[in-house]
Amino acid sequence: MNIGALVRRKPETVEPRTSCAEAARVMRDLGVGTVVVVEQRRPLGMLTDRDLVVRVIAADLDPDDVTVAEAMSDQPIFVAESCDVTAALGLMRDLAIRRVAVVDEQRELVGVVSLDDVLLTLAQDLDTIAELVRKAM
Repeated sequence: MNIGALVRRKPETVEPRTSCAEAARVMRDLGVGTVVVVEQRRPLGMLTDRDLVVRVIAADLDPDDVTVAEAMSDQPIFVAESCDVTAALGLMRDLAIRRVAVVDEQRELVGVVSLDDVLLTLAQDLDTIAELVRKAM
């Protein structure tokens, strides 16, 4: 199975010049802990609630004066939607990340896949298999 089958197709995004305060309000209003930082549909990185706490609040910086480009994770991590789920999980494990941006052939943002998305899909698949086994007994 490729990662494109699991992707959430409407990711929350902000532009690099967005203030951290505005990004925090977006996260609060949408009930998310991560936004993808994009410029013309191309992911530049991700900003997490942890980034805001560690890189802005704990550093005593004013979130209205710091842009998301300054606070986001500086190594953009993304995978092609054709990437195998196992390969994507290996990347997430190796980099100790819970979410990865997914791009199309033009490297434009398609969506985001989280570890939770993968776990829920696997759980549903296992439930289906268990049901088949129960019926066969």
